[in-house]
Amino acid sequence: MRNKAVTREDWKTRDEWKLHKMPKSHATIRVSRRFSAREMEKINLGFCPADMDDRWFIFYEEDRLYIHRSWTGYCTYIVRFENDGRDYVACEVQTNRNLKQHGVSDDSYDAQMAFWVIDFILLGCADGQMPESP
Repeated sequence: MRNKAVTREDWKTRDEWKLHKMPKSHATIRVSRRFSAREMEKINLGFCPADMDDRWFIFYEEDRLYIHRSWTGYCTYIVRFENDGRDYVACEVQTNRNLKQHGVSDDSYDAQMAFWVIDFILLGCADGQMPESP
């Protein structure tokens, strides 16, 4: 297990790619999913792709988890967390609605997909099945 958190600066080592911000065309989805302090430690570490098969670049800043597509650098999801005592609650998912960057416009799918990325990539829960695209 790695012990150094991924930061947005880690992307800058990839000279040929640009990390894009969430576009103005986005949706904000209210969610409520609880994570333990131990899970948040793992989430805070983020994820840096090692090769082209790793489709995500993920980092945590302040109270937000930024989830970018590694091939394009497009910001696909931003998950906002609130501290709730010893636990944390994901209370909001912003999702890209620029159809040239992210060809999905289904809030339910996007919320499920953001949590699948967290579960599968960051928490290592292999038992969850990736949501089917609408």
